Amino acid sequence: MNDSLLDDVAKKSGLFGIDRHMPHLGDTDGLRPPDWIFQGPVYEIFVRNFTSSGSIKGVKEKLEEIKKLGIKTVWLMPIHPIGRAGRKGAAGSPYAIRDYFEIDSALGTKDDLRELVRAVHDLDMRIIMDLVANHAANDHEWMERNPAWFVHADKGDKVRKPSDWTDVTDLNFANIELAAEMKKMIRYWVEEFDIDGYRCDVAGLVPLSFWEEVCDDLLNLKPDLFMLAEWQSSELHKKAFHATYDWVLYWILKDIRKHQRGVSDLIDWINLKKRLFPRQALSLLFTENHDYPRTLVTFGNNYFYPFAALLYFLKGIPLIYAGQENGAGQMPPLFESDPLDWTATDQRIKTFYANLIKLRYQYSGFIEGELNFSSQNGDSVLVMENNVKDKTFHAYLNFSAEEQIISLDGKAPLIGVDLINGEVFDDSRVKLDPYQVCVLDLIEDELLMI
Repeated sequence: MNDSLLDDVAKKSGLFGIDRHMPHLGDTDGLRPPDWIFQGPVYEIFVRNFTSSGSIKGVKEKLEEIKKLGIKTVWLMPIHPIGRAGRKGAAGSPYAIRDYFEIDSALGTKDDLRELVRAVHDLDMRIIMDLVANHAANDHEWMERNPAWFVHADKGDKVRKPSDWTDVTDLNFANIELAAEMKKMIRYWVEEFDIDGYRCDVAGLVPLSFWEEVCDDLLNLKPDLFMLAEWQSSELHKKAFHATYDWVLYWILKDIRKHQRGVSDLIDWINLKKRLFPRQALSLLFTENHDYPRTLVTFGNNYFYPFAALLYFLKGIPLIYAGQENGAGQMPPLFESDPLDWTATDQRIKTFYANLIKLRYQYSGFIEGELNFSSQNGDSVLVMENNVKDKTFHAYLNFSAEEQIISLDGKAPLIGVDLINGEVFDDSRVKLDPYQVCVLDLIEDELLMI
């Protein structure tokens, strides 16, 4: 492993738990994920800005379209009432929660949520909710009733870890009553609404012992429930979470796009993860989310293809932030109301994502067993190979702005298909255009995509 890579990443990590001295847990199993989470990408929804109605009913109305894309799991960003004290923007942040047991009336009712969960399950899909445990809105009802439930500085002032989160105050998990009330709340949405899991905001800022107790309780309540941490630490996988974020991968991909790193750095990180994280640990894989710019902004309209495609070949959970699949370039503002424009769809991009999802469903060779990685053509091309059930799959991702020729060492006959434009070719070599993605089946002369 290139130590300078992890050193550089650790400097960028901020609050996110990345530490080059993380425990090496690669010889342990960790918490076993539920089978259903492997079935497809997670689709992130900011309810207020998802449809013109900005409502839970609006989400329900688009479920068929989401399922058609190949999505099996939807993630709702927080849907609770938003604080007013210190509010950011006109609409406020959904992560400044004023009441954990209620739903923001602007989004709908509890009956609307029950109907949405039923509709999701009827479509053989799953639904997880955002869980914000580290902090609450400055005007949360507990402020006056239970002031000891919040963290206070020496002079008595309430505090928050990141100073710019002016609309929230940290919760005090040293207080036994607070911890008990949070556990009650977390059970509530599972018991009363049958949700399938949680995405836990800044999970590493909350005591690990709390999460381990919560996870144990929830899995006894619903054994196939899923827990995702917005954090990146191998320890979280022991008993508390099935998946954590892979910020390192995201930052490496950004550096490759800026020509500051090569494919070999990417391979270094993939190999290091095998030593750091338990065998069953999963990573959330993304090129955008509500905290980071759109994929097309970061990687470019004509260059993003290999960066996005990579996520569908790795062990982990690809993320699609609503609108990404349509080629959206504008990020929904976190503190304002500005619905997505669903009439502006780039069909070429939507087909690309649909093909990737279909590939992941139909050909599990890229997520079963061990992938072999290599860097070719001056550290510009990533080659991935795997043999599962007597079938050999090869994926070629060109991360450069130049055409690349890859020799197949006489492994013809073969049929290849370009995932971007569907071009089919029969040759003993692969010609990759700039930023092109190609997947081949070298044994049975079958197309991987239809």
